[in-house]
Amino acid sequence: MSQKVGVLILGLNSLGYLKECFDSLIAQEYKNISIYFGDNGSKDGSISFIKINYPKVKIRDLKINNGYAKGNNLLLETAFRDGVELCFIINPDTVLKKNTVSNLINSYNFHKNRGLRVGLIQPVILLDQDKSRINTVGNAVHLMGFGFCKDYMKKYIPIKNDREILSVSGTGMLISKELYENIGAFDEDFFMYNEDQDLSIRSFLSGYKNFLSSKSVMYHKYNFSKNKDKWFHSERNRLLILIKNYPLKLLLFLAVPFFITEILVLIYSLFTGWFFQKILSYADVVKKLITGYKKRKPFTVDKNYIKRLEYSLNFKPIYKIPIIFSWPYLLYKKFLILFF
Repeated sequence: MSQKVGVLILGLNSLGYLKECFDSLIAQEYKNISIYFGDNGSKDGSISFIKINYPKVKIRDLKINNGYAKGNNLLLETAFRDGVELCFIINPDTVLKKNTVSNLINSYNFHKNRGLRVGLIQPVILLDQDKSRINTVGNAVHLMGFGFCKDYMKKYIPIKNDREILSVSGTGMLISKELYENIGAFDEDFFMYNEDQDLSIRSFLSGYKNFLSSKSVMYHKYNFSKNKDKWFHSERNRLLILIKNYPLKLLLFLAVPFFITEILVLIYSLFTGWFFQKILSYADVVKKLITGYKKRKPFTVDKNYIKRLEYSLNFKPIYKIPIIFSWPYLLYKKFLILFF
């Protein structure tokens, strides 16, 4: 475990979380760590607090709110330029166990030594307010592009072995310099939300394997929030993920169920008060397409990818769709597998 690891934390008025987060980092068994903090224009004295109490932390004052994507990209650029081999991106509202980083690096090295192309790796992320329950053990990706926390709020039963997953959570994710140089970093068009899903899909479709590190555990002070900006970015970015990464053949095959799904989402948005944000998300996507969406670089999609897509939507803070309404997606998924 000799690799130099950079732990990257991007904050925006996160002062209330920083002490517990930094203390858990300093207590790590794995000592070859450099801590980087990027401040997205905080007004709560975060930078002064870190300078006084954690002088070894490398601070990058980003002055303004660059969003999750660009803010973390700037930290990745800084850390890899400093000679870091692996970057562990975490949210400031997280707390690590003493062996979180060491077990995460063990997982990376184990899979590398097996001769695999290792993509992104995330720890088991549990809820800090109830450490027996899951925040995410790998994010789910629905057939229509929706992303959500896998097994959210379920009782956590420890697993012995690492698990291959499609999408990792940006709450805590390990990225190597090799992967960074080969597939790039977060898509800055996304600003916030779904950028971890997009990066995970690009990693998977580039031939890398993403993993859940079974023995690495961290805790997240997670409180799901509903706001109109979130709906705009989530819906717009969901559509961009499909447009930029999927081949034309797959987009055409998805056209009919996608159209039906969008009608249902529009109806749902009318009842939840974010219809206008949904329309704005369409407008922004259309604008990008009209001006020529240069980031569209579709991958080859095979059955292995489609098999990993979810057909049901079951994320309690937003929706819990009865299983009967998921059957059409399941049947369509089986149909797609026959043609890819």
